[in-house]
Amino acid sequence: MKSNFLTWSLAVTAALVFTTATQAQQLGAAGPKLRLGSNDNPVAVPQKMDLKILSAPIHSGIPKEAAAAQGALSTSLQTFDYSFTASKDGFPYTATIVGRNPFLRGKLPTHTTVPVIPLIITFTDTGSIFDPTMSTPCTGGHTVLELTQNSPIFQPYAFTMNGVNVGPAQYIDAFQRAEFWSQINGANYHTDLDPTYPGVILITVFPSAGFTSFTGCAGKVGFIDLNQWDPFMQSTVIPLAQTAFGVNATQFPLFLLSNVYWYIGNTNNCCVLGYHNAYQSPIQTYSPTTWDSSGIFGSAGQDSAVMSHEVGEWANDPYVNNATPAWGGIGQVGGCQGNFEVGDPLTGTQVPPVAGINGFTYHLQELGFLSWYYNSQFDPSLGAGGKFSNNGHFGGPSKICPPGGTF
Repeated sequence: MKSNFLTWSLAVTAALVFTTATQAQQLGAAGPKLRLGSNDNPVAVPQKMDLKILSAPIHSGIPKEAAAAQGALSTSLQTFDYSFTASKDGFPYTATIVGRNPFLRGKLPTHTTVPVIPLIITFTDTGSIFDPTMSTPCTGGHTVLELTQNSPIFQPYAFTMNGVNVGPAQYIDAFQRAEFWSQINGANYHTDLDPTYPGVILITVFPSAGFTSFTGCAGKVGFIDLNQWDPFMQSTVIPLAQTAFGVNATQFPLFLLSNVYWYIGNTNNCCVLGYHNAYQSPIQTYSPTTWDSSGIFGSAGQDSAVMSHEVGEWANDPYVNNATPAWGGIGQVGGCQGNFEVGDPLTGTQVPPVAGINGFTYHLQELGFLSWYYNSQFDPSLGAGGKFSNNGHFGGPSKICPPGGTF
């Protein structure tokens, strides 16, 4: 998705770096401090709030040649490439997926370090602070950081998908196991995420880049221009995380926000709750994702639903360059697109809620299997239960777009 960039200014102020979010909170959240935007050109409150959960909002991902060249390096994620001819359209495709190749012997677990970095965001239009290390009126006394730590994204649960016991596993690991169930023979195939919590980053947003609105269960929410935000992530936030916290290209940093969303260029094009992206060399993947406790987006944005969407898409398309036959007209995709983004066709569709070990009930989005994107109408699925998504919503593969939809 291509967007026009807006001009903006930023300044980095010197600050102490703390090793844990707890330390930062106890000392007035004194983490690295950044500024986005300027004091002029305030924007209006959006009248339209449609949920968008994007992948690669700024560019179309890393070229296949660059990703392939990095594949054998120790500086990269652990991924595998699988080349095949799609029965849907007869064309060859190559997919780069996180983990170990399920089609080969030696299906042992893989591990990816995931630095979870809360972004504490202050909006200067009202002085409002959105802090994932603090509870909101709608999180039952939990902080967003603690809810993330104990979520099924990082904690193993006994998942059953399409009638098949694929757990105990983290949610995305369980999904990957279900996606390739006919190939992995059960026990040893896992794609595990190992979270770390290196510290917080403080960001000040000026009116030219974003604003506060007083609405929703939590009483206030924040909005930031994505056209300014993602360049800021790549030029400033991620390099700071690399320097201060040791983030590197073998890792998948997850930048955690609380009740802060993005609009794209103008407030009529709202709202994005999360995305994943990749850039630079060696290729750094990353995802800024908000934890929504405001309720203004309904179940599609509920607690860990957005995170499950984005982390699942990162696992199946880490460099944002996996092409597929054209699909669409379903989920959040009104037109046609040709990428292996496992969340987009099922945005707003959830698996059964999961009772967390902390007493919180988590909501997770259903995701589409590889077979849904590449199979022709009567080809069997590789996935658990012979289905084409992990909670049985797709009983057949996608239809070529146009018109799109699913069998």
